[in-house]
Amino acid sequence: MIAGNYAPDHSPATVLNPIESLTLVECGEDRSLPYQRGRGPDVASVESKNMNTPDETRTPDKTTVSVVHLGPATVARLQVEPGWRWSECIKPVVGGESCQAAHLGYVVSGHIHIAATDGAELDLGPGDAYRLEPGHDAWVVGDEPVVALEFESKTAETYAQG
Repeated sequence: MIAGNYAPDHSPATVLNPIESLTLVECGEDRSLPYQRGRGPDVASVESKNMNTPDETRTPDKTTVSVVHLGPATVARLQVEPGWRWSECIKPVVGGESCQAAHLGYVVSGHIHIAATDGAELDLGPGDAYRLEPGHDAWVVGDEPVVALEFESKTAETYAQG
C-alpha cells in the first residue's frame, strides 16, 4: 500500500503543506503514520507493530523473548514455560549470580514468583503491573506458561542476550 496522509475513513486526503509532512510506506503489520517535523529525527507521530511478527526473537531454554522497536522505545514480550527459572535458563546465557536487569512490566497470563537478593519476595499473576530492581531470581509457579510485557526499553533490548 502506498502511504500518504489519510482521512479518518483511511481514504487519501489532500496534503495541504507537503513540506511539513513526510510519509512512510505501510508494510505488513507495521502501521506507522506520517512522520512529523519537529518530533526529533524521523520519529513517527503514531506507530504500531504486532508482537506476533517481532523485529527480533531470542530463545534461551524454556524462553521466548519477542522484541519490537518503536521509535526510541523498545518493548518485549517474555514467554516462559513451566519449569523455567532465571538461575537455570537465563543465567547460563548472561552470567552473574542474579538477574541484573531492571524490569517494568505487566503479566498477561500465568504466575511467576520473584525472590530479590535483599530478601523481598513477590508473586505476580494476570493483570499485575510490576517494577523490579536488579538483583533477583524468578521462576514459573504452576503448569501454565507465563506471558509478560516488558516496557523498560534497555531491558527489552538486551534481556537474555549473551
